[in-house]
Amino acid sequence: MRSHFFGYYPFTPDQFAQLWRDCLFVFDSSVLLNLYEYRTDARDELLNLLAGDKLKDRLWLPHQVGVEFFRNRLTTIHKQRSRYKPVKNDLAKVLSPLESEREHPHVSAELLQRFQQLAKELGQELERAAEKTPHGPEDPVLPKLLDIFDKRVGDYDESVSKRVKNEGSARYASKTPPGYEDAQKPEHERYGDLVIWFQILAKAAAHDGQPMILVTSDEKEDWFQKFGGKDGEQVGPQPQLLAEFHKATDGKLFYLYSFEDFLRRVNEYLKEKVSDKTIKHVRAVDEAKATENVGVSATLLWNLSDREKSEQQRILTEIGKLSVSFRADLVTLEMEQPVPHERIQSLLGATGGRLFELGQLLGLNGGNMGPFLEIAGAMQLLARAQLSDVQGYILHAARQQWEKLERALP
Repeated sequence: MRSHFFGYYPFTPDQFAQLWRDCLFVFDSSVLLNLYEYRTDARDELLNLLAGDKLKDRLWLPHQVGVEFFRNRLTTIHKQRSRYKPVKNDLAKVLSPLESEREHPHVSAELLQRFQQLAKELGQELERAAEKTPHGPEDPVLPKLLDIFDKRVGDYDESVSKRVKNEGSARYASKTPPGYEDAQKPEHERYGDLVIWFQILAKAAAHDGQPMILVTSDEKEDWFQKFGGKDGEQVGPQPQLLAEFHKATDGKLFYLYSFEDFLRRVNEYLKEKVSDKTIKHVRAVDEAKATENVGVSATLLWNLSDREKSEQQRILTEIGKLSVSFRADLVTLEMEQPVPHERIQSLLGATGGRLFELGQLLGLNGGNMGPFLEIAGAMQLLARAQLSDVQGYILHAARQQWEKLERALP
């Protein structure tokens, strides 16, 4: 049964070990083009990986991947550079009404000043990021790729083009992978994935052909099998791809990885040391592109993340101190007889106001401000209520808000 349904059987550990020991590594154009979208340190680490002793002599580039890379290179660079200006404009739009006392008279001067400083720093970071974006003769990616793939690119093969022309339409109609997700693209772009696939098969089927691993940032369903449909969890290559490669190459192995997954396996099988920080950044870029929330959020905001996390921790520490102070003052008031309801309301108002400011600051620095703003709002409502309406339970309600605040803190 295994021979009839080869693609559906998971590889054994020995098969994976053999594959990684003997294979050629193939990268599609999405991986190469994404190098323009990674931050500088991640890009340099990845280029050094490709140029290193364990990979460089085992790389091969299908001719069609080169065609798609050069066809889309300038467009990719332009898109990356053009993403920064709109974000600066959006920052100005957010800041402008906050600076108007008429529109937002209750925004504290301290909070506004901090936001203005953060917006200024973010604007400067955007300008620096735009300047660092590769362009023209300063392109730091292209010369290195030309060196890495020197004499490692497949030739154009007319027979592959004829095969695509003869088989492409029927394969797409029957949803035979890969490429059928591109069926609605213009004709000159429609069969790119299928051309790459046929070129891979031809290379591996040659008398000196090797097993192959294809690495892609294109995680569509016509490449990867997914649990739960198109938006489901990725579980591996489409079984038809594994079976077709196995049959066309007289029993050789093939596997497909996302770029993130490949980087993790490189550490495992080739004993490379790709940093976890770079792997997470690759995932962030891929996820951002998948949701069309591209470029700036994945690249620029990643650069800010360390600073944001430090600021988040500082703010949470301040909220923790506020909670301790609130509880201490509340215990003191609890001991007085009769219960000083008005002073409890005053304590709730002061604590709620400060908590609201800290919660907003936490949100501006990427933290989860929701629980703190909710508690701050409840404290303010209790503080402003008619004393006669809350006198019977104000102390109990204050204790409840403190308990919620403690649970909200990490």
